[in-house]
Amino acid sequence: MFSSHSDVPRQTNQAQAALLGYGIAVAATTLVLVVRLLLNPVLGGDAPLLAFVLAVMLAARYGGLGPGLLATLLSVLVGIYFFLPPYYVFAVPSKADMVRIALFVAVGTLVSVLSQGLRAAKENAEADKDEKARLLSEVQDGPETRAGGYQAPADVSARHAFQCDGRATDPV
Repeated sequence: MFSSHSDVPRQTNQAQAALLGYGIAVAATTLVLVVRLLLNPVLGGDAPLLAFVLAVMLAARYGGLGPGLLATLLSVLVGIYFFLPPYYVFAVPSKADMVRIALFVAVGTLVSVLSQGLRAAKENAEADKDEKARLLSEVQDGPETRAGGYQAPADVSARHAFQCDGRATDPV
């Protein structure tokens, strides 16, 4: 319901990470635009959106789903404006250009979704690793360190080993 004070730094870090991801989306798209404009004398109208896949990949890798989708949207808008005729107008006159854009959006969305899945799997693996380390530390420290020194009956009985004939041995 209410977040504790310890949640505030985590929420701040998450907000900063999200802003960084969206910043990467804008910066990567801008960088690819500059490179694509420099390559325009060589490439002309060929592959107007292909280079922008790099921007989508970077944004999705470092920012996740939202930044990847933002890079996809920005790339489409920039690609239409600068590299599809009529130039410097937001218009898509041909069916071939509409298909190019639809394919780019499909690829950008797929890259973004897959990158988000990879990020989530990595975060889950790290959380599992932390939980295993915590549990291992707790087991190694013994029951006397749990709950202010309280030993549950199972903890007390577990400290005694039994021989095959049922006689208790010395406590471990």
